[in-house]
Amino acid sequence: KNARSSYILFCNSIRKEVTEKHPTLKMHEISQKLSSRWNDAKEEVKEEFKLLAEKDKDRYKVENDAYEKKLHEQNGSLLGVGASNSSE
Repeated sequence: KNARSSYILFCNSIRKEVTEKHPTLKMHEISQKLSSRWNDAKEEVKEEFKLLAEKDKDRYKVENDAYEKKLHEQNGSLLGVGASNSSE
């Protein structure tokens, strides 16, 4: 999984609240509400999520390095690292 941005982390944290408050909204309308909430958020809130995003970048780097190492150990074979090598 790629590193998540501060915006995505913010949306994930409030999505349930927004969908419960507005149960009849369609997905794109919920996305608009989430976007509006992000735009209206105070800088302190955005900074908090920016710090969380930095931590998630670290998580991604560790996971990706482990993936690359395993791939290298298998001489480039994707077998056993999440994909099959079938040519069908």
